[in-house]
Amino acid sequence: MSVFKQETHRKIYNILFLALVFFIPLYQRFIPWIIAAILLNWILEWNFKEKISRMMSDRIRKNNLLFIILYVIYVIGLFHTDNFKYALFDLEVKFSLLIFPILLSSIAPEAFERRFVFRTFLSFLSGAFIATLICIVLSILRFQSSHLAQEFYYSHLSVFLHPGYFSMYLNFAIAILFCILFERWEKLASTYKSIFIFMIAWFFLFVILLSSKAGILCLAIIFVVYIVYFILQRKKIFQALLMVFGITLAFWISFNIFPQSLGRLKQATDVMANSENIKNDTREGTGERILIWKSSIDIIKNNFLFGTGTGDVKDALLEMYSSKDISTAHDLKLNAHNQYLQIFISLGVIGFLVLILIFILPAIFALRSNNILYFLFIIIVSFNFLVESMLETQAGVIFYGFFNSYLFITQKRP
Repeated sequence: MSVFKQETHRKIYNILFLALVFFIPLYQRFIPWIIAAILLNWILEWNFKEKISRMMSDRIRKNNLLFIILYVIYVIGLFHTDNFKYALFDLEVKFSLLIFPILLSSIAPEAFERRFVFRTFLSFLSGAFIATLICIVLSILRFQSSHLAQEFYYSHLSVFLHPGYFSMYLNFAIAILFCILFERWEKLASTYKSIFIFMIAWFFLFVILLSSKAGILCLAIIFVVYIVYFILQRKKIFQALLMVFGITLAFWISFNIFPQSLGRLKQATDVMANSENIKNDTREGTGERILIWKSSIDIIKNNFLFGTGTGDVKDALLEMYSSKDISTAHDLKLNAHNQYLQIFISLGVIGFLVLILIFILPAIFALRSNNILYFLFIIIVSFNFLVESMLETQAGVIFYGFFNSYLFITQKRP
């Protein structure tokens, strides 16, 4: 029997979901407590028969449960791992991959009303905007003492998160804003249009300043996908060409005003062109990743079918770094910096294929249901997985675990 009335539980869910997405880009130390509160509310709601009925009677909810397969495979990986302590820690980090599909598939549909979904996205945008304001203010204060331009770039600017993760969040924020303007342009007041356009420009500038190479490339991809979608849906070629011109001009102006960001891209290009000459003790990000990726591929060759096991992936990487004398990666105990390689090492080809499928199949569903936001989310995450092992950290796994299920549950039926 439920402790509170159903309406009370629904309001609690709404408040906690708003708080969760608000703090994802802002201050993540609160997030485990918020997730615990969501889970507690779900348990106190108690109507488990009704929850199971919801999950089994609705095709979208039932399909959403398939996302837990990835977590189940990690659990199976316990049976052929030696480092059991690390394996349990890894499962704890990845708990969001299990809990969010179950929670969101079983909650009453009233929690996903269109109006509240819109508020959820606004809460995320608010958290992202406040985070950028705090970052820029702190950079200005530091600049007054140091007089160094680097205070406005990369890790100096991003005080809450690694710049790569923060860029990913801001790219998703831009995708949300694009979709709001596209779907609600005729209904929005001119004030709101101006605010949302300003936020796109602000987040665009911030991604440039963060100087994350993946973030900047992903930003360009978002623009390309959105413009193609705009052409296909609206058939307005001239407006699309104006957008292409405006976005290209924005990139050109930004790179000329902030050359350090462009310099990181050029440096990465030079390193990739001379990848055979990378020194084992390099601390340059791209060169370091190339060495790590080569080491990861060597481990995969020896553990192709079943991987090393859930808990042995880090030990295998450190052993390979040591054998190849890759000192920086070994000293910093770095992961594979590529989620596809990371899962291939730990779970073998089966885990790798499952990870690929949980991107491809939802992307197809998103296109069929004309859900451009979910499609852009998949592109953003799958691209960032190429350069970061994002399911190995709270910043990556909670962002993916929640929004992937939330966007899947709230998508329009085809």
